[in-house]
Amino acid sequence: MQIKWDYTNASKTYNKRPQYNQKTINRIITDTKLSNNNTVCDIGAGTGYLSVKFAEKGINVTAIEPNQSMRAIGESVSKDNPLIQWKDTQAESTKELANSFDMISFGSSFNVVDRNLALKEALRIVKSHGYFCALWNHRDLNNPLQSEIESCIGSHIPNYSYGLRRENQGEFLSKSNYFSFVKEFSDSFTISQKKDDIINAWKSHQTLIKQAGSKFNNIIDEIKSIIFSQKSNTIITPYSTRCWIAQFKD
Repeated sequence: MQIKWDYTNASKTYNKRPQYNQKTINRIITDTKLSNNNTVCDIGAGTGYLSVKFAEKGINVTAIEPNQSMRAIGESVSKDNPLIQWKDTQAESTKELANSFDMISFGSSFNVVDRNLALKEALRIVKSHGYFCALWNHRDLNNPLQSEIESCIGSHIPNYSYGLRRENQGEFLSKSNYFSFVKEFSDSFTISQKKDDIINAWKSHQTLIKQAGSKFNNIIDEIKSIIFSQKSNTIITPYSTRCWIAQFKD
């Protein structure tokens, strides 16, 4: 399939984004009963945020990432961890063997694939009664600073939308009829960031890039003005990691 989301340029600053909440990772591992004898296929692995978290727990990970720039960063970040194997394939056709994995994961990637085809492929490569998980980090848009940034974006893109990445995945997963149960949970956290790092993280925001078009640089400049108008040298940003896990029926 043609790749519709090109993260080549975004890859340069992608690692300025926050990591997933460790509490969420621990809950995924506990609820899916993963251990160091298990295997995960992390689809849309990007620069390795989720793959590394699983490998740190002793879990064997096949990291699927079709973008060469993102994959190169992920390979560099995880080069000393033998539990992560990187593959240049994609969600809808992983080319992995059937019945190979205990869990199929999508870290900030389930919204950029063909979800129906990706689930069909996940069902093919997952073991009987294996698991699915999808998760994203979301900024707290009710935070005053974040609200100001949202207003800035909205002034340039009146119909701006975060799309599938902020939608409830539960209904879609349940309607697929692939799962015996679907469970959602969310864990809040804050991170302290340097101002330049916040700006660089925004430069990797592919949803904004796609909708802003030629306005993107102007929007980034205005976000930079908002951020640097803050008195503190560092910014405390509230986030939540929102996750869905599900167990395949067979």
